Amino acid sequence: MKRTLAVLAFILAATSVPLEPVQAEPASEEQLQAIVSRLRTQDFRCEKPLGADLQRSESEPNRAVWIVRCENATGNVAYRAQLVPNVAAKIERIEE
Repeated sequence: MKRTLAVLAFILAATSVPLEPVQAEPASEEQLQAIVSRLRTQDFRCEKPLGADLQRSESEPNRAVWIVRCENATGNVAYRAQLVPNVAAKIERIEE
């Protein structure tokens, strides 16, 4: 009985620990250029890349989700790009 209570107490303590919020991870310059290249090959405009952030909460193994910010002649624009190896990226323009 004592062992059962100890195990239950451990489980309760382990599951009640607050998790750190998952935050976006900024892209390196090399990653940013690769992501922008994928945007452009699929006819999305990105004249001057401003940055990209990996969305850890939306990403999965072999499916990275990035928010990409660009400056164009008409103003700033943002895209959500889902990148999967050997498949066309799923890209959508978003409001920030």
